[in-house]
Amino acid sequence: MVSLEIELWNAEYDLSLTSFEVLHLLRRRPGPRIQALVEAAGLRERRADPDDRCSSIVEPTTVGRKPVDGAVQGFEDELEQRAEAPVTEEPVP
Repeated sequence: MVSLEIELWNAEYDLSLTSFEVLHLLRRRPGPRIQALVEAAGLRERRADPDDRCSSIVEPTTVGRKPVDGAVQGFEDELEQRAEAPVTEEPVP
């Protein structure tokens, strides 16, 4: 993943992997439709911004946070294992 992100960043696209994934998803399922699907699945909620009546605050719900929190923990665990692993001459897959 990191090598792919570096390629996207260094290429003419100037995109992080996260930005690419979000934009790619929106391209495949444009705006309101994907948002409606995520909201219908109970993964996000939208509420009025109390400081700006023209804006909304969009946040993941408790249900939406659960898989993300698990994935973040898995990512951090894997990163820690790789950071602690001895350096070898073998190429990284």
